[in-house]
Amino acid sequence: MGDNCCPAACNSNSDGDCSPVCGNGIVENGETCDDNNTTDGDGCSKHCLKCYSVSVGSISPFESVPSYYYVNNTYHRPDANLTDFTVEAWIKIDPTSDPTGGALVSKAPDNWNGSDGMYSLLVTKTSMELVFSDYGGWCSFAAKATFADIGNKWVHVAAQRKGGTASLYLNGKALAFVKSCKTSYKCPNCTADISVVNDGPILIGRHDEQSLTHLFKGAISELRISIAAVYSTDFVPKEQLDKLSDTFVVYHVTESCCTLNDDAGGRYGNPVHAPVWSKDCPSL
Repeated sequence: MGDNCCPAACNSNSDGDCSPVCGNGIVENGETCDDNNTTDGDGCSKHCLKCYSVSVGSISPFESVPSYYYVNNTYHRPDANLTDFTVEAWIKIDPTSDPTGGALVSKAPDNWNGSDGMYSLLVTKTSMELVFSDYGGWCSFAAKATFADIGNKWVHVAAQRKGGTASLYLNGKALAFVKSCKTSYKCPNCTADISVVNDGPILIGRHDEQSLTHLFKGAISELRISIAAVYSTDFVPKEQLDKLSDTFVVYHVTESCCTLNDDAGGRYGNPVHAPVWSKDCPSL
């Protein structure tokens, strides 16, 4: 070690002069698996990262994710001053998905009979739409972008709000979008600043708790929700989404059974029921 030489019998775990080699059957620094090959589609990607996906069909397999949590019996609300946030995921849209949009992530209202705010990120094979509304029907805002058919392809999608401004990204590229609004004396401006602060749950794979409309149909491999606007320019998406300082929850679908891994704190137990797992996943 220290001689800038890596003997044949060594690897980066045993000799600091060696670089990790994906495909040598040894899990080294920066790897989460190594199955003696660099082939995708076997649960260990060509970059030696564990990689699975979970399918979402006609009935969403996801449970609700609370928008609050308890630590040492103390109530925490990370969205208590929620203005900025980012929702992003690696997805593969089923070509037969709902043409009006399947909800990848939604923030449901706490009071369905009141004026609580809500949002949904709706995705189809040719469009993405971030929609805000209040349940009282006074205000709404939507930013919708269209693009070439992404059906049956792994893509990274991201939607975020910063102040009253929305932005949409596909594979790290900012998308132009068309705005539509419903305004009133409560919301005279066509902006995305409708409040979504309430105790309603965050829903993955569905639009609301009251119906089975706008269900997301396809596969999800990685999903992260941050309580900040993460992106200001175009970016290169990572195969596995990291836990950031402003991450509320990040799910790595890295095992072929049982649960998703909440890398932001393990607050939610098992958010998946009756999952359909696959070794099919994104690889750059």
